[in-house]
Amino acid sequence: MFSLKYYFLTKKIIKEFNPDVVHIHNFSRYISPSPIVAAKKMRKRVVLTVHDFHIYCPKSWGIFQDGKVCKKGDNVFT
Repeated sequence: MFSLKYYFLTKKIIKEFNPDVVHIHNFSRYISPSPIVAAKKMRKRVVLTVHDFHIYCPKSWGIFQDGKVCKKGDNVFT
């Protein structure tokens, strides 16, 4: 769910701090992606440390039951 509150809060912090890179640590599908969207709208590089593999594979394991490799992710960042 997109949060306008955290979108604008992130934009405010980025404006004050002016980082070259924004690091998102352990993003989860249950937490709003609004900080990522805010950073990208402000043309900041975003680095994501992934611990929850559902971001790149909806099955969360990277491998399907039939042994095939999961090649499509949720594409939340494109």
